[in-house]
Amino acid sequence: FQATLDVLDNTYMNCMRKGDVDTAAQCASFHFHLGAMTGMNLCLLGSKYVQYYIILSRKKQQNHVMILNIVNSFVSSLLGSDEIVNRCTTGAAMSQDQRLRLALSKKKVVVARMIYFYQMQECFWKRDFDNAYVYAERHSCQKGPALLKRLLLIFYKGLMDFYFARSKGGQKWIDEGLKAVKEIRGWYDRYNWNYENKYFILMAEYCNTLGDLTKAIGFYEKAIESARNHRFPHEEGLSLELTGYFHLRLGDTSKGLSLIRESCIPYKAWGATVKVEKLEKFLSSDITACPIY
Repeated sequence: FQATLDVLDNTYMNCMRKGDVDTAAQCASFHFHLGAMTGMNLCLLGSKYVQYYIILSRKKQQNHVMILNIVNSFVSSLLGSDEIVNRCTTGAAMSQDQRLRLALSKKKVVVARMIYFYQMQECFWKRDFDNAYVYAERHSCQKGPALLKRLLLIFYKGLMDFYFARSKGGQKWIDEGLKAVKEIRGWYDRYNWNYENKYFILMAEYCNTLGDLTKAIGFYEKAIESARNHRFPHEEGLSLELTGYFHLRLGDTSKGLSLIRESCIPYKAWGATVKVEKLEKFLSSDITACPIY
């Protein structure tokens, strides 16, 4: 993913120099979209948004500007600031729900799928799994060819399946989660760099749910190391956070809180201010006040 981001950004700049605005616009919107999906620093993405938005708006590339705005709504939700939106036009501040209603009214299925995907992402990172799952299901109901979004959706949905299996109970959640494990395993075998850590954290959550604690610990450790080595700070933070909750459930409060505290480091490197603030609030609260799954 990281190599593709560099190629897209360089191609955008070369095309702009040559006056090939259409190709430049495609590269800009895809670069921004891919960066948001794969853990590119959110502050850097915010700066790219301003750059791309101003230029593409002037060049009247409205379809690509719409993509920028959809993705930026997610980026801003984790940065915790409206500064990026305020530096552009009022139209950029349209809510995702407003964009969704507009897309559905005009039968723009691809746009609706993208909005559902980023609504799911926003809720997932804030641990609002009930709403995240609803958006994931709505995305799945709309047919479309975007492979990377589909695989990431399977990954996030699989993690939520195992969470619901522990919190709500029911074999159906385990069965659905296992489908995600098998799907991501297939891609891990082909593209180790991008999918290894995802497979490991899914397996950790699966073993955790089944009560195979020894295997779970091993996979949690592998997931953390893999995400760190492969430079996915958002998923390194996620792996540390989930490992922390795992140890809290086992009654090892000291280790659990230490791991969650450590997860704030890669989350800060990602630029997810809102996520870090939420975790810091959790760390300062009475963790016995609510169940942890």
